[in-house]
Amino acid sequence: MLERMLPFLGRKRDKAAADLPVRVGHRAPRNSRMLEYDQNLVWVTLLLLAYGLVMVYSATISFHDSLFSIAAALLASWIVVQIPMAELQKWSMRFFFLSLIGLVLVLLPHIGKDVNGSKRWVVFPGGLNFQPSELVKLTALIYAADFMVRKQEVKQSLLKTFLPMMAVMMIVGVLLLAEPDMGAFLVIASIALAILFLGGANGKLFSVFSVAVIGAFVLMIVLSPWRRDRIFAYLNPWSESNALGSAYQLSHA
Repeated sequence: MLERMLPFLGRKRDKAAADLPVRVGHRAPRNSRMLEYDQNLVWVTLLLLAYGLVMVYSATISFHDSLFSIAAALLASWIVVQIPMAELQKWSMRFFFLSLIGLVLVLLPHIGKDVNGSKRWVVFPGGLNFQPSELVKLTALIYAADFMVRKQEVKQSLLKTFLPMMAVMMIVGVLLLAEPDMGAFLVIASIALAILFLGGANGKLFSVFSVAVIGAFVLMIVLSPWRRDRIFAYLNPWSESNALGSAYQLSHA
């Protein structure tokens, strides 16, 4: 019954990613839908969702709210995967730059919601809150993948591949650090580096940029007392000062 509702659950394991009709390096993707999936990956995802649902059953958040959110997410996933990959590639850049507008909106007065000195949320009528950085994580992934597909012939080039990708990610970084949301920036920077690596970018240049990105994040942590304190609190959450301070949630979870 479940396989009838979700056709991708019936996929055979022997159909690997290499068998999919659209892959990195294909200059003109066909108008195909992503109807084939790794069955094990889908089941692991469903099991993790079920485990998380059990964990929040006795928490303060409503169990029914969590159940509704999971159902909505599964429905949204099913709808999205019906979109041909050629269409995703066609609209990737537009979606990405539209999502960047959301990062700008959170910084504007009377639009972005200020919570303890951070502006990460846009408040809509009716009390609905939206965090643009979460959308950017998705659109950045799609944009970066499309970027490497378009740059396959020059993927080894510093000027035509690495620098444009890094320039775009720096713009994203400036907007996210202005909120500030270093965690989201770290995720998006990791996405960009992973796509460069999987896309077959120049190994030496990739290594240099990886070291530079890691060094930049280390420097931001060292120069920021509250970020440094959070790292120390994570390493030793049970000390009295940390347990009652920056590691309160971690030590009382």
